[in-house]
Amino acid sequence: MELKDELLQLLERDKELRYAVMGGLLGITDVQSSLKQLVDALSKVLNAVDGLARNQAVMVDTLNRVLEITKRLAETEESHLEMTRNALEISQRHLEISQKILENQERLWQDVEKLWQEVRKTNENIERMWRKVSDIERRLRDLSKNYGGLSKSIGLLIERDTRHYLPLGSGEDLTSVLRDLKDA
Repeated sequence: MELKDELLQLLERDKELRYAVMGGLLGITDVQSSLKQLVDALSKVLNAVDGLARNQAVMVDTLNRVLEITKRLAETEESHLEMTRNALEISQRHLEISQKILENQERLWQDVEKLWQEVRKTNENIERMWRKVSDIERRLRDLSKNYGGLSKSIGLLIERDTRHYLPLGSGEDLTSVLRDLKDA
């Protein structure tokens, strides 16, 4: 035990040595602890690598399925593209037909417009004719009034001349004399 005591005395006197020995002891402990941690970490890494290898195999299998699905999608897309081309051709034909219909419709509208112009002219002519008919009716009414007055005036003149040239007998009136003249 002497060696131990002597070593302890030396350690007490020389602080630097004491710290170095303590550091060495601690360092070995740290190295052992670090080695243990390193072995644990390496074990975890190996487990992770093993898991990654399994995941990679699953991913390769999934990628193969994705490639198969992509191939089928490409085939489906090709058939859709063909259908789209056909639909575009049909749409083009419909567009051409629609354009012809619009052209015909435009011609029809022009014809309808011409007919409306003719109808307007006819209506204007009818309106003018109605004005002329109204004017003629007014003139006829005026003539009728004038004829009535003229007729009355002529009747009075005939009566006056008849009295003057035909003396009436007693009991005769002018109306019966005129009726007799008319019948004769």
